[in-house]
Amino acid sequence: MCSNILAPQHIEAHEVYDPFLIMSDKDNHPFPLVLSHTAQREIRALFKAGRCKHPTPSAVFGLDADRNYHALAWLRLDDTNTVCVESAMQCQQFQSWMRDALQEVVFCELYQAVQLVLEGERRPTKFQHLKSKAASFQAQYTYIGTVGSRHVNDEPIFTQW
Repeated sequence: MCSNILAPQHIEAHEVYDPFLIMSDKDNHPFPLVLSHTAQREIRALFKAGRCKHPTPSAVFGLDADRNYHALAWLRLDDTNTVCVESAMQCQQFQSWMRDALQEVVFCELYQAVQLVLEGERRPTKFQHLKSKAASFQAQYTYIGTVGSRHVNDEPIFTQW
């Protein structure tokens, strides 16, 4: 047995992990079907400039009784303000990719909303209101996945998932 093998590390629930953070090609081109590449790149630039608290957006995905996909996505601006959007996609023939397709769409919508907030044309969402939206989302849909952080200020956004 090799003694220099490191034990797998646990990623805490409040830690942001998104494979997009480490994926790139040598020329920094977007990957095929990554519709939100530009939006996510711009969000990272906002983070580096100190205009938002996280380098990537977060989202939760759910399924309704008719097997339609729903998403609630958010980005922390500071300790009390977020920007959040909801989106949905009717079930299509490529079911195994539906959540991924919806993620790309909702992240583009989120970036547009972030721009409006930063330009003063839309109000940010208070963290407590995001928690209320999350509770409603949780009550309506069957959980199918999460991307990003499920916590704000170390406080969980979802109580059951």
